[in-house]
Amino acid sequence: MAGQKNTGTGFGQTGLMKPLGDLDNFEIAKNIPDPRGWDVMTSDGSKIGKVHELIVDTKARRTRYIDVSLDRKALNLTNDRDVLIPIGDAQLDSSADEVVIGGLTPKQLADLPEFNPAEITREYESTLLRNFGTRGTVDVSEGSDFYTDRHFDEKKFFAPRTKVGDATIMERGGLAR
Repeated sequence: MAGQKNTGTGFGQTGLMKPLGDLDNFEIAKNIPDPRGWDVMTSDGSKIGKVHELIVDTKARRTRYIDVSLDRKALNLTNDRDVLIPIGDAQLDSSADEVVIGGLTPKQLADLPEFNPAEITREYESTLLRNFGTRGTVDVSEGSDFYTDRHFDEKKFFAPRTKVGDATIMERGGLAR
């Protein structure tokens, strides 16, 4: 991806950013739970939606975001819509098949920018991260290692349920690297 601009539609720092369900040749690595379809809760126990999809970096074989379908009724929204939550800003509930978003209130979650899978740009990502307490701490310049930030810590997300190795996504029939 030498010379690739980080602001290109659908590209992350290291590879193509895609919903896992759109990738025929990729799957969740062995011993990693698949949270798609699980309820999404705030830390106070309010249900705010369901995990619709995982957004993965195909080159790094890492989960970067969860795509959450917001519960229109619970959040008093006028339209159905999805939002992205950085993987490190959510956590699997160790006692139930639920995902907990601890850093934002239901109102803040409802105010997140709507997610459109065709428009994952570095600009969109940096705008999104500002909602999660990032104030210029993530280097968004071309060539930076954007995904080393705490917002992309998969171990925080998956840790309550499993030990995370080097990759959470693998090619079908292949070994996780």
